[in-house]
Amino acid sequence: MRKLVYYIGVSLDGRIAGPGGEFDFFPQGDEQQTAAYSSWMNALYPETVPTAYRAAVGVADRPTGVSAGSRAPCCP
Repeated sequence: MRKLVYYIGVSLDGRIAGPGGEFDFFPQGDEQQTAAYSSWMNALYPETVPTAYRAAVGVADRPTGVSAGSRAPCCP
């Protein structure tokens, strides 16, 4: 059986959406900041990138399982 690896953005109180189902409270910044964050997350956690999307974001050659000891420090 394959291991499922994923991450979810949550607020400090552990919620993944607002009371009405909205998720606009997660800051994304401008286009450049969003691209930088996505690149950093994809490089740090390549196993969370869907197979069909891996080549497009440049992680096709990265292993799908990475040990916790090989993680980069937080934030670019």
